[in-house]
Amino acid sequence: MERQNVTLSLPKLLLKKAKVIAASREKSLSDLLRESLEQKVREA
Repeated sequence: MERQNVTLSLPKLLLKKAKVIAASREKSLSDLLRESLEQKVREA
């Protein structure tokens, strides 16, 4: 699958928490966000 870079503006606290979750799951922040977005799209 071809990928496209995107730029996001997030609240600092949200970003910090997301980084902690990604690290605890041994994933990159990009992978964590991609998986979360894929799930939301499937549910739509």
